[in-house]
Amino acid sequence: MKSIVQIELTNYCNRSCSYCGQTKMTRRRGFMSAEVFDRCLDVLLKLGQKSVGLNHYGESLMNNNLVPWIERMNEAGIVP
Repeated sequence: MKSIVQIELTNYCNRSCSYCGQTKMTRRRGFMSAEVFDRCLDVLLKLGQKSVGLNHYGESLMNNNLVPWIERMNEAGIVP
């Protein structure tokens, strides 16, 4: 069975879509730190995960680290 893994690079979003629970979210808003991303990448590699989604309740394009982090994942053989 194939695993589905999602990483939420941020929970900020500049939209308020009626179908999305993000508008009702009560947890603190923020961006993933480089340290947490590094730990996620290490775990993904240890598990042999070859693909990952970069979304959840936030808009990943709002994270300034998106491009370099995708490049690092590609170098590690992980497809976002």
